[in-house]
Amino acid sequence: MRDEKKTRKQLIEELSELRRQNAELRGSCGDSGAVEALRNSELRLNQAQHIAHIGDWDWDVATNKVCWSDELYRIYGYQPCEISPDYALIVDTMHPDSRGEFLEAIAAALEGERPFEMDYTFFRKDGSGAALHTIGKVLYDSEGNAQRMVGIVQDITQPKRAQEALRESEEKFRGIFDNANDGILITDISTKKFTLANRTICRMIGYSMEEMLSLSVENIHPAEELPGIIAEFDKQMKGEKAVARNLPVLRKDGSVFYADIGTTKMTIGGEQCAIGIFRDITDRMKMEEAVRSSREFIESILNTVDEAFIVIDREYRIVMANSAYGSQENMPVPDIIGRHCFEISHRGDRPCHEHGEECAVRHSFENGEPYACVHRHYNRGGGVIYVETKSYPLKDTSGAVTSAIEVIKNITDKHLLEEQLLRTQKLEAVGLLAGGIAHDFNNLLQGVFGSISLAKMFPDSEGKAARMLEGAETALTQARNLTRQLLTFSKGGEPVKKTISLPAVIHNSVKFALSGSNVNYVCSIDDDLRLVEADEGQINQVMHNIVINASEAMPEGGTIRILVRNVQLDAKSGLPLAKGNYVRIAIEDQGTGIPDSHLSRIFDPYFTTKRKGSGLGLTTSYSIIKKHGGLLDARSQLGAGSTFFIYLPASEELLPQEKGQDRGLCLGKGRILVMDDEEVVRTVASHMLEGLGYDVDLAENGEEAIERYSDAMDKRRPFDAVILDLTVRGGMGGRETIKKMLEIDPEVRAVVSSGYSADAVAADYSHYGFRAVLTKPYELEDLGSILHSLTHGKNK
Repeated sequence: MRDEKKTRKQLIEELSELRRQNAELRGSCGDSGAVEALRNSELRLNQAQHIAHIGDWDWDVATNKVCWSDELYRIYGYQPCEISPDYALIVDTMHPDSRGEFLEAIAAALEGERPFEMDYTFFRKDGSGAALHTIGKVLYDSEGNAQRMVGIVQDITQPKRAQEALRESEEKFRGIFDNANDGILITDISTKKFTLANRTICRMIGYSMEEMLSLSVENIHPAEELPGIIAEFDKQMKGEKAVARNLPVLRKDGSVFYADIGTTKMTIGGEQCAIGIFRDITDRMKMEEAVRSSREFIESILNTVDEAFIVIDREYRIVMANSAYGSQENMPVPDIIGRHCFEISHRGDRPCHEHGEECAVRHSFENGEPYACVHRHYNRGGGVIYVETKSYPLKDTSGAVTSAIEVIKNITDKHLLEEQLLRTQKLEAVGLLAGGIAHDFNNLLQGVFGSISLAKMFPDSEGKAARMLEGAETALTQARNLTRQLLTFSKGGEPVKKTISLPAVIHNSVKFALSGSNVNYVCSIDDDLRLVEADEGQINQVMHNIVINASEAMPEGGTIRILVRNVQLDAKSGLPLAKGNYVRIAIEDQGTGIPDSHLSRIFDPYFTTKRKGSGLGLTTSYSIIKKHGGLLDARSQLGAGSTFFIYLPASEELLPQEKGQDRGLCLGKGRILVMDDEEVVRTVASHMLEGLGYDVDLAENGEEAIERYSDAMDKRRPFDAVILDLTVRGGMGGRETIKKMLEIDPEVRAVVSSGYSADAVAADYSHYGFRAVLTKPYELEDLGSILHSLTHGKNK
């Protein structure tokens, strides 16, 4: 700095000398050579100042006149000669923070107390701030009075800014460096001496900063570990390794801690250095040890439990398993960890739910709740086992499910015992049902046999035989309803629907159910009651079952109230039904009511509180109404009676025109083919058809029917209609037969006939190519009406 000041002073003297010489040259301006020398001298002076960003000034103390060089004008932001600089201008453009120091320095220089030299801040013409370094020299007259003051000014704005930025950067770096959580050491690679250290590493090791910079790598590691540590250091310098883990570090007091040390090579001040970052892992190692001990403790507990236990992540991989699970799967636990649960338990390649199986773990992942279900597995020997799986979600601090605990319990013995018990209960229920059916059939057959026997005793002329046969027919009708009830339960009850009006069905079924009892009924029905699409026999069965139950709930007698209303349901109805128009039947008794503990179970199979009963009536009724797209529900209050509600979807169809109570017979003509495997059915059907005026041909099975139909087509004597039995023992039934006949004759008029009214073909006969359905046993009127509708237009 001293040399720099000397240079600046010399520069002032040189500039002053140049100014003096220029002044002499100006005095000799008549000499052309002197003028040219002056011009060249000033040009060199201006060029030198412009290159160095240095201007000079000359201040006449007495007159306060100031002379500036061209460069000084430019430094202040003016064009030469644009202003007349003076001492006041310099003071006015100076920054307030620098003004006092400037005035004091000028005064001290003029008094000869000290040389004039300082840095100050000022404002250029455009208002921007800038920094100058100035040096001045006082010139005295012969009497020792200050006459003039000359000096130079250098623009140091950019260097000043760069220096300030560097200082701020160094402060930031030092702040980050010293306050880093990790210890940092900078080491000279060649000597392995420390050249810089932060406060954190000093605290870690226990040395002061001065002590730290007097040490090397070998001083901060145990001597016996040093060769291995140096080897790790060399690997890092070669770029083979970024972080050396679990290295021992020796403190000043002789204690040792462990650190992960990451080292990077870089050049600082032309020297190859290594920057080492030390992370104290003592707490982490203690935590890992605690976790390991805790895991071992948990595993020891789980391995003492005899139930299988696994932990499953979101990818359905097993991350933990106990020995009971390994024993259950006959696999070592280490071979299980990391594999998919479905791969181990189900021997599958996809999650269980993708195969349609219920998965407790998936439910916990999706809903964040515990869940349980029963699975069927195969053990390693190929045997079937049943397990109950219970899943419990494990959540992170945000509440997200990260994994699930699954407890797996082998319930094979319990499951098989329950299945056996259920089969026993079903057999008992079927036996009870069979006994009741046999009892009812015997009563009905008594009426049939009695009526036929009486008919034989009386001559036809008296009309008694006809009345007896009518009685037999009535009993047989009841027998048919009984078989339909049994078939509805056994086959699931697919309804054969048609558009019906409910009032007549309701009255007939209620009268029949209450016949001979001490219970009456009153019925209130909307005048404009809507029609419904329903199976009349099944609805009759439902009404019969519910009314019988209501009657039995009032052993001392009473009145059953039946209310039939049109209702419209919407989303606010609270019922599990689609919105729309319905007919609601409410059947209310005055009995003792149903306890709450029983009310939720009354539609369960085999549940009954009666000493005699199968518990199937309400179950069958519930199934029938559900298959009609409706709802059967019940409400009850002990001591106040019960009310059953039937909801049936209303129909937009119109009711077919009734023909009156006495329908009469629809006679016809044409050729009819009947296929049935029962000889008695073929014989009776033949007599009935001949009585209606038809020619009849018979076949025992589908193969024979197809042969006869094809032969008739070839002889140009086709059948006008065919009646096909749906079920043929040991042969082709109606479903397969109609397919073949449609291939022969797409216009075939076929009627499906079956004793199983619940069969899907009978319920949706047109889908299979049939024109109509006859449910056995059928009456002569039904047979005549269907055939007339099929053949009337053809034979007209």
